[in-house]
Amino acid sequence: MRLPAPGRRTGRLHRAALPLVQALALAGLLAPAHAQQPLDPWGVMRLAAPADSLAASADPASAACAVQANAPAGTAAQPLTLERAVSLALCTSPRARTAWAGVAAQGAQLGQARAGLLPNLNMAASRTRDHQDTGNTPATTVQANGLNLTMNWLLFDFGARRASITQAEQNLQAALGSRDAALLDTVAEVAQAWYDAQTAAGALAATEVAGGTAAEILKAAEVRVAAGSAISLDAMRARNALAQAQLATARARSNEHIARAALARALGLDVRRPLVLSFEADDGAVPVPASTAAPAQELDTLVGQALASHPALRAARAQIAAAQARVDGASAERWPSLSLSYGNYRNGRPNTALTSSQSREQLVAVTLSIPLFDGFGRSYRIHEQLAGLRAREADAAAAESRIAFEVWRAYQTVQAETTAVAASGELVQGTQEAFAAARARHLAGAIDITEWLAAQREAAMARQEQVTALAAWRNARVRLLAMLGNAGFWATP
Repeated sequence: MRLPAPGRRTGRLHRAALPLVQALALAGLLAPAHAQQPLDPWGVMRLAAPADSLAASADPASAACAVQANAPAGTAAQPLTLERAVSLALCTSPRARTAWAGVAAQGAQLGQARAGLLPNLNMAASRTRDHQDTGNTPATTVQANGLNLTMNWLLFDFGARRASITQAEQNLQAALGSRDAALLDTVAEVAQAWYDAQTAAGALAATEVAGGTAAEILKAAEVRVAAGSAISLDAMRARNALAQAQLATARARSNEHIARAALARALGLDVRRPLVLSFEADDGAVPVPASTAAPAQELDTLVGQALASHPALRAARAQIAAAQARVDGASAERWPSLSLSYGNYRNGRPNTALTSSQSREQLVAVTLSIPLFDGFGRSYRIHEQLAGLRAREADAAAAESRIAFEVWRAYQTVQAETTAVAASGELVQGTQEAFAAARARHLAGAIDITEWLAAQREAAMARQEQVTALAAWRNARVRLLAMLGNAGFWATP
């Protein structure tokens, strides 16, 4: 027995819809997952797009990162600059890539939350054949084409969906802040490694200068001993001073290699490959800045700037707003909800027995759901979310205190090291003048080699003090500018 043929309009609907549904289902089953580009009708993934130059240059999917990955860096033909090092690290840092993935995930969660504002539509098409042969009765065959369309729409829920959307929006803002903080930390780490390498290069240059001076003293002592105007003890002392200078140079060269390897590691490069760097000083030494860049603003202004713009604090405040939205959502669960349902069924509902007659069913329902009692579970969920809100507020307060203290400490260190840099420059100049005077007096026979060697040691120590002061000043400056949330601080004069 066959099901009676449907009417002309019904038959056309079946013939048009069934192949389409089957084709779509087959395409969805056979198409590989990576070939299906997800849609973004809400535009939430664009909210995760970089809003500044730092984030844009750090986007792993950007063309800038593709150029950074393929272009050579740190070679003799193309020495590595600080700006290039920062750009390379932003594209290759695992921490930065993790932060980008977190932003994308939060953007997708926002889209899921907004999906609750729209109805859910589902369609099912089927073709069923039921053949029965009992042996005592004639065999029967029933064939049916089914087409079902259902819709469910939550119309009103006293703000539960809005709270969920607000929570997702604030979580996205928190993820954006965490991403920017991760990028800022990455820049700070790379700048720190760069300045460490520059400091190590300056220390090596200082020891090489000291070694050259010691060699000059030894040569002069040997000439005077050969001429009979000095005793052999002077040559021995000069030779010992040269050996000490050579030992210091060897250690400084090792430290310089280690600093370059640490920079390569921070950039994700092979530490075994020699890294050619391009420092600001043409001679490879560490120059004394003509005007050390101490912060011009008052300390309270700097602290206020950090508290207003640091991305970690933006993330902490967004987490507070998300926690408040969770409280609102838990409170909304106590109130009724109103929903609309619609169903259109041709030849029976899904998973029902076939009949020998054609059928068509339409269903419209408006449902009011009123929560009455759940063992006080909703009340305790509100208590839980309130506790989470207080925890996020405490976290934000701790972050504010930490950043304010770090700004204060870095500010004080910059001020102190600025003075130290100037003092070390004066010390280097004074010891060099004293060394020149001691050299002239020794060659004139006015003093012995001991005073000349002492002047040489003082000059070498002064150069090391200058390198140390510059390193401390650079490090304090990096910390201060990073805590202020200044993304391009490595290029700040």
